[in-house]
Amino acid sequence: MKAQAPLILGLIALILIFSVLIPFFLLNSLNTSYAHQSKLSISQVDNEKSLQLVEVESGDPSIYATVSSNGLVLLNFEYISGFTPLSIKYIYYYQDGSWEMAYPSSITVEHSTSIALFTPPYYTGPIIILTSLGNMITVPVESTVGLITCANIYTITSGQATLETSSGEYTLPQGTLIITPSPNSLPKVASGEKLTLPAGTVIIYPNGQETTLPGEATLILGTNSYLIQKCIESSYFPISSFLTGYQSDNDNIGTIPLEQRNPELQTQSIVQWFIASGNIEPITIQTTSKGAITPQADVAYVSNTPPEGGYIVWTGDAGLIVGSGIDIGSANNPPANNPPQSSHYYLAFTVQLANGTWVTILDPNGLPQVSEENGQPSSALTLAVGVYNAQTGQMAMYINGTLVSEAQISGITYLNASATAFFDVGSAYNATGPAPAPPPGPAQSTLTWLPGFSGDIADAGSKAYSFNGALGPTIVYDIPLTSTQVEQIYSYGEIPSPNNVVVLWSQNFAQEVYLDTQTGTTQPAYFTNPHNPPNNQLSSEAVEVYNLADLSNLNGFWGWAGAIPTAFAPFGDIVIWGGPSPVLFNPSLLVGKNINITFESQGILVPEKPGMYTFSANFTDFVPIAENNLPPSGYADEWALVYINGKLVFEGKLVNNQVYVEYSDNPEFVSNNLPEFSYFLNKPVNLTVVFTFNLDVGNNAAPAIFFGIMWLPPGAQWFEPIPITNLEPLLLS
Repeated sequence: MKAQAPLILGLIALILIFSVLIPFFLLNSLNTSYAHQSKLSISQVDNEKSLQLVEVESGDPSIYATVSSNGLVLLNFEYISGFTPLSIKYIYYYQDGSWEMAYPSSITVEHSTSIALFTPPYYTGPIIILTSLGNMITVPVESTVGLITCANIYTITSGQATLETSSGEYTLPQGTLIITPSPNSLPKVASGEKLTLPAGTVIIYPNGQETTLPGEATLILGTNSYLIQKCIESSYFPISSFLTGYQSDNDNIGTIPLEQRNPELQTQSIVQWFIASGNIEPITIQTTSKGAITPQADVAYVSNTPPEGGYIVWTGDAGLIVGSGIDIGSANNPPANNPPQSSHYYLAFTVQLANGTWVTILDPNGLPQVSEENGQPSSALTLAVGVYNAQTGQMAMYINGTLVSEAQISGITYLNASATAFFDVGSAYNATGPAPAPPPGPAQSTLTWLPGFSGDIADAGSKAYSFNGALGPTIVYDIPLTSTQVEQIYSYGEIPSPNNVVVLWSQNFAQEVYLDTQTGTTQPAYFTNPHNPPNNQLSSEAVEVYNLADLSNLNGFWGWAGAIPTAFAPFGDIVIWGGPSPVLFNPSLLVGKNINITFESQGILVPEKPGMYTFSANFTDFVPIAENNLPPSGYADEWALVYINGKLVFEGKLVNNQVYVEYSDNPEFVSNNLPEFSYFLNKPVNLTVVFTFNLDVGNNAAPAIFFGIMWLPPGAQWFEPIPITNLEPLLLS
């Protein structure tokens, strides 16, 4: 269930990427309703400051941004009953690596109104409001769902700062990390200010030099210097450091025959994080054209057979492909049988039209091999997005948020959309028997259709259609994402248009289950003796990857062949994931250091129906089949606090691989050392989780990190993941 996640991106590059991940409506001072750390202040100013947060969080006023038809960005304030003036000192927007003024002066809002902002047309990034009382509000992105997660890590993202200590004055350059002993010690965004750093604050310079402050110090930021807290929107459980590794042609995760096999989409967008590693077949296309063909962007390559290469995702009629080279053949110039492999990895996006024709676009600029994993060269962690609009015939492919290739299909634009093809990741064809044709056609001598193949079977994938490396979350939409939405995914960690997510496989979350091979129903292995299935109809070797967009449909299963997807892919670096999004940073410099990293996540938990819910707080979720009963290099020591509407409902820790329950609202759980708690839900509630881990496991190895929350709804038989539809932002406009 755990897939140790590698992050091969350079530390500084990833810092620059994720330093702009700011939360919306997570305020820098915790209000007394939801705060687990704050106490009632004796200061009248602090009381007014807290009251202001209470009013804003309760939606009075509700604050949200909209974009007019001509691209003008409006900041809207809507009062429900109260009319307490909201005095605003600054309004910022983010552009080209720095925060810019979105409004030229301070303003006091005393009634429902709209303010036109001085942002670029159609701006969709974050907007920060600084009030005269010192509160910071970030405007919500209306399409975003899930938790808001912020760490006790801050980054100087532009300019430089001055650190004044009792021993002297020091310059902190751009890229310096500041790790405070607890979260929310500093503002989410600060510029042109003097800030107090508490004792125990760790300073890590861009060159890796580290120092810990023995006492309080003062951080001085110039007007061109920005300090930004590490935060992300659209985070989900679990919080983990895992990816799923695909280390041979035999690895795949697929749907099963007893359920719907694929989404059967026409228009669609495929979103996939990946690391390519080792030997992958080149992307090979046998086109219907004549003459020599040179790989180019913005060209639609038409063929009668599917492209070969490492299919990272295959939806049944569209796929993203990674290859170690590009080889395009034509009618009189076929591709080489054994083309030379490159030191780069290349990406392509392909669809099969209703007439059986394949259309592929690609990026001729390869991804360099930047590191080595499992003794094999590897790419950096990369986000690939393929978009197809069946109404217009428009194809587009993005790498790391940037459009790299697009093309327009003329004539027939509808896809094959066969209901019999399996939705797969890691591979798309097992090469068993004659080449299949789309049903009900007979077998053929040439492969003209990709059937995918089922998960939970002992079958190997064809090398010509299989991927090697590691895969992160898989998201499939039933709409064509825009370039702005793709940028939201990559740069801000958002999940745009969540109601259009058809499949969300968070591949750092899987569970060992028993699969009834006659009905397709599953039963968690922990529910019974793992060596004695409930009856002989059940398979004892099944690992399920839940579809967090719809737990009842399109769940995936690990394939069982000569090799299987491995939860603990032994990659050297770390990325912390929050469900489908990389949360913050590459903490490789922190491995082996006794520094606590704390994530504070908040969101609105929406019950499925009124009743008593039992929750499971999972520090680990060991899948012995997947790991071949071998432990990871080490588990991080972890601590967790869980609050519902400000009330502590659970406290526990994992220390030296042992779970300890220190508090639960049900005393029986404490006495039995069960990491569970219960709560009666009849309406949406605030869910706050404070999760701390330490990367010092004594052997200077990258430890496994994992914390998740599952629930047992009223009437349910066993714990299940909380779907994305039941976790909403802290505040919605």
